[in-house]
Amino acid sequence: MKQEEQKQQPAPAEAPKQEFEIRKKNKKATSALNVDPQSYALPQQARDNFFNQEKTWFSEDKNILDFKAIKNELESYSYDMKNNIDSYGPLEKFIEQGARDQFLKRLTETIDWIYGEGQTAPAEQYRTRLSEFKLIGIPVKNRQRFHEEIPIYFEQF
Repeated sequence: MKQEEQKQQPAPAEAPKQEFEIRKKNKKATSALNVDPQSYALPQQARDNFFNQEKTWFSEDKNILDFKAIKNELESYSYDMKNNIDSYGPLEKFIEQGARDQFLKRLTETIDWIYGEGQTAPAEQYRTRLSEFKLIGIPVKNRQRFHEEIPIYFEQF
C-alpha cells in the first residue's frame, strides 16, 4: 500500500519563475540651480595686506627676542667676568692690576646700567658694550688657558 500511496501523490510542482520587467528611465527635465559664482575667499589685495601685516608683526617679535638675547648675553658675560677677575677669581692673575681695576669698574657700571637706563636702550648699545668687553675678556681667558695647558703639553712632550 505504501507504493500505491506514493504513486497517487502528485510530484511537488516547481515554484513558478517570477520575471521582472526592466524599464529604463530617461530623464530629460533639468532645473536651474541658484549658485553664486563669486568665491568666498578674500580678494588678493586683502590677502596681500594681511600677509604684509603679519610679516611686520613677525619682524617686531624677532626684534624683541633679539633684544632679550643680547641683553641676557651682556648681563651674563658681565657677571661672569666680574666674578672671575675679582679677588680670588681664577682669571685674577692673568690681567694687570691697573687694567683689572678699570675693567671691574666698567663691568659694575654696566651691570647697574642694565637695570637702570639700559631698560630702554636700543640693542645696538648692548652689542657695542659686549664687543668692548670681549676685546678685553677673551685675551685674558686665552692667557689663562695657555698658562694652564702649556705645562701639560710639556710633560707629554
